[in-house]
Amino acid sequence: MAKEGRSYRQKKREPKIVRGSAIVCRLMDDMVSHKFEQKRGHVASAVECYMKQHGASEQETHNEFNKQVRDAWKDINEECLIPTAVPMPILMRVLNLARVIDV
Repeated sequence: MAKEGRSYRQKKREPKIVRGSAIVCRLMDDMVSHKFEQKRGHVASAVECYMKQHGASEQETHNEFNKQVRDAWKDINEECLIPTAVPMPILMRVLNLARVIDV
């Protein structure tokens, strides 16, 4: 139980910019590589999991993921505009990583 509580506290302290960047990177990568990975027989991607879990089509899944990416960008932008305990040079590195992925 203590381990679960510690894990929850760690997630709660995670800056929005880090969480947003992770969402952008993961979802954009999965949307782009989904077809290729299916042909190679890789494990299920987030696209496959979402489609099965929600009974959604591939297009509906892409629409939902794009919405989540847009929302993640709002969090990233907010963290860059509002002063935080995280130094700006670190925020810029996280921002630039998300920029590279979301092309």
